[in-house]
This record gives sequence, structure tokens and C-alpha cells, in this order.
Amino acid sequence: AFIEQGVDGIILVGTEHNATVLDLLNSRQIPVLCVWNYAEECAIDTVGIDNWEIGYRATSHLIDIGHRKIGCIFGLSGTNDRAYSRKKGILERLAEDGLTPPPSWQLETSYDLRAAKTIAHNLLIQKDRPTAVICGNDIIAFATIWAAQSLGLSVPDDISVMGIGDFQGAAEMTPPLSTIRIPAHTIGRLSANRILELVGAQSHNKPRHLKVDFEMRIRQSTAPHRDETSLV
Repeated sequence: AFIEQGVDGIILVGTEHNATVLDLLNSRQIPVLCVWNYAEECAIDTVGIDNWEIGYRATSHLIDIGHRKIGCIFGLSGTNDRAYSRKKGILERLAEDGLTPPPSWQLETSYDLRAAKTIAHNLLIQKDRPTAVICGNDIIAFATIWAAQSLGLSVPDDISVMGIGDFQGAAEMTPPLSTIRIPAHTIGRLSANRILELVGAQSHNKPRHLKVDFEMRIRQSTAPHRDETSLV
């Protein structure tokens, strides 16, 4: 439909797309830009954050404050390259310290509050539950905090929760959510600038990848677990 309308360029979210679509765009010589996931190996220009690094850094925070029993609730990694990269970074960081969680502590959910709360509830009712949960994004983290509170668990005294995204309301949660801030405005501005450059270019050979920095926002939803303070 876009091609029929004669667009000069197209921005796609993520880097995983149907090869037929990309071949069609290439055959029409329409500039394409993939955003939100910085990926040096991508054959198309990208603007975004390193989602692998985000997962790695978020996990490092929990390990650094003494947690050794860390559960994970990822986004649906099979259909979302951003969720996949975060999951990869999380699991690789845990593996570095020999903390790979059991399968029952590695869960996936859609970015839906109700579905995520059910998944979090199933994780937290386990007899041997983690002392911290790292979530694939803030929606999952919000749901995990609510699930914990509905079970009578205190966040962070009984369970620490780490999010990703710094969505609206994260700082106003009870407790305020520890998370990673993704600079959406910066990604949008750089993406707009880059697609205009591609549209105006006479030729385009080597893809260019722009990496945007993120910020750790450590608040009150994470703390050393009371049984593990001596490890810090």
C-alpha cells in the first residue's frame, strides 16, 4: 500500500522482517531504515539501542546488589527481535556468574498487564521462588509488582523487581520502579534525520548503524534481599 502511494522512504520497527518485503522495497529502490534495535550485523541502516546490552546491564544491577536467585519474565522473543536481544543479554549475564535460572523461572508473556500478571503470579507462588525478577519491559514489571502485592509479598523486602523502558508511571509506582530509560525522543529525531538523508542520497552502499545510549534509573523496587545482605 505504501509503494502504491509513492512513498520516498520507509521506517520499520525492529530488524526482523519478511525477506519478500525487503526484496520488494529494494527492487523499487526505496530507502529503508530499521529503528529501536541497534544491530551492526543488519544489512539495512539501523537507529536504536543495544537491547542485548540493556538486558545485560539490568541483570548486572541485581547481581551487584547481592541477588543470586533471579527469575526472568521475558517478552515474546520468538516474534520480537528486541525481546530476543534482551533475553539473550539477561541469560548470558546470569550464566557468567553460574546463575542460570531453572526453566520454571524463565517465562515469557505478551506485553499485556493481565497476561503478565498471571505469568508473574505463577512464578511467585512456587515453593522455591526467586528473590528478584528481571522483566522484559515495564509493563511486565508493573504486573509483577501487582502480582507480588496481591500475594502479600513486599517489594523490595521479599522480592526485587527490575524493569526496562521507564514508561510513564514507573516513577510513581508503589514502590517506584527500578528500570532502564530508553530515550524514545532521541531515537525518533535521529531516525527522522537519517531517513531524510537516505531519501536525498544519490547512492547508498554501506549501511550505517547509529547507537543511542540508555540510562539506568535505580529506584525503590530493587534492594539487597534481606537473607543475602552479607553477599553485597
